[in-house]
Amino acid sequence: MPFCSDCKEEKGRDCFTKVQLRKADTVRRCKDCIKQQQKQNEVPRHIAAALDKAAERRQGQNQMKSRRNKAKKAEPDDPQKLAERTRYFQPRQPCPPAPLPTSDISLRNDIKAIKELIRHAVPIVLNRGLPSGVGLDGFCQRKLEARFWEVLNNENALWLTYPFLLGLVGGELGNINKRVNFIAPEPHPILHWLVQFNLLRAQLGYCGNEDMVALALRAGASVHEEVSNKCTALFFSMKYSNVRTVELLLDAGAKVDHKDCYGHTVWKNAAERPNSRLIELLLERCNELIPVREFINTTRDCNDLSVSFAWTLPDTMLAYYSLMLPTNDSEGCPVPVSWKILGPPTIDDIAVSLIRVLQAGARFSPPTNHPSDMRAQNLALVTHIDSPCVRIRNAIPQQYEIIRRLRDVIYGRWIPECIGKEIQEINELKSPVDSTCLICLTEMESDDVPITLYCGHRFCLECIKAL
Repeated sequence: MPFCSDCKEEKGRDCFTKVQLRKADTVRRCKDCIKQQQKQNEVPRHIAAALDKAAERRQGQNQMKSRRNKAKKAEPDDPQKLAERTRYFQPRQPCPPAPLPTSDISLRNDIKAIKELIRHAVPIVLNRGLPSGVGLDGFCQRKLEARFWEVLNNENALWLTYPFLLGLVGGELGNINKRVNFIAPEPHPILHWLVQFNLLRAQLGYCGNEDMVALALRAGASVHEEVSNKCTALFFSMKYSNVRTVELLLDAGAKVDHKDCYGHTVWKNAAERPNSRLIELLLERCNELIPVREFINTTRDCNDLSVSFAWTLPDTMLAYYSLMLPTNDSEGCPVPVSWKILGPPTIDDIAVSLIRVLQAGARFSPPTNHPSDMRAQNLALVTHIDSPCVRIRNAIPQQYEIIRRLRDVIYGRWIPECIGKEIQEINELKSPVDSTCLICLTEMESDDVPITLYCGHRFCLECIKAL
């Protein structure tokens, strides 16, 4: 039965119009919900009457003006009267714009100032040039103003979007590298927030994408700005943006070999919530500077700090996905923050990312007999996930299925569809062509003029003629 997206109920087909029946379930609305919405949008009677009176008044004024103009045109052109008449119609000087607020702004109180700033910023952005490949191709002034208003029309994200628009204008109004703060313990540069648009969309309803990141970079935003943990915008983009944003940062000169305060490169952030296309991009453009086989994540024994263990990138990925390696400071909460906000990654993304890293030369660490070596325990958990004694605390619903898929990938029982197609293509290229004639059972050479039939079998020309 059709489903109404407003009242969240399934109703008969007669409760919907033909137009609504052709729509998807997420936007379909029944007749009752449409009538209720129309009643809410109806203008009250006293307001409608006032509007009608105002329209009649304007119509009468326009008629009086037209009569006066006709009378003036009928009069003879007297130079003295013409000079007196035009003296009162000198062009006025435009009023100076209202001062733009710099802090404590709100859509309710400063909506006129915000729209004025958008109209002031759009010509500057157009003169600077619009970036290509980010959804702004072919945008005119009107479309760009509408896009900016769509981004700024959000009270929850105005702490970021308004300084960002001031930074696009530049000059005395704002700085594109300004540090702003909302939920972080310290102020971050504007670019650091813009590259986390998936995080802001999930928490604040922010509707910016890589287009705002590209405009900030075009306005001069620095990709080398750091916060207290020495992370640049590239680190944050690995978890909370997309492949196109990472490409923009790399094209802008972001240092891929930069390390945070713990000595980790961007590989650790990219492996936390993997995107297979992003992993492939890093392997293509950054593997020479930061090889995956040289990634080391050092952990120490809680009982003996002099004992340390070197985790390779496959070890770290396996620990993330099996919830054996915490990624935050909350006790008893090994689930990564990015998984909680954006949801867990798909099983195909996890499997393809792990396979790509192994194909690039990274390997699991050899097992040791040390009782505190979590690497061996982690691998044992994955390989024995179906054992009745295995229980994972605080696991998400998809966790057991993810671990089972990882086990099948390690043992070679299952591979993603895209990897299977690549293997099939490689095998087809490597398979030798059978050059033996199936009739005379002799090796055919180029002089024998081999003929391949529609069934795929090859015969020499003499045998075909003999038949």
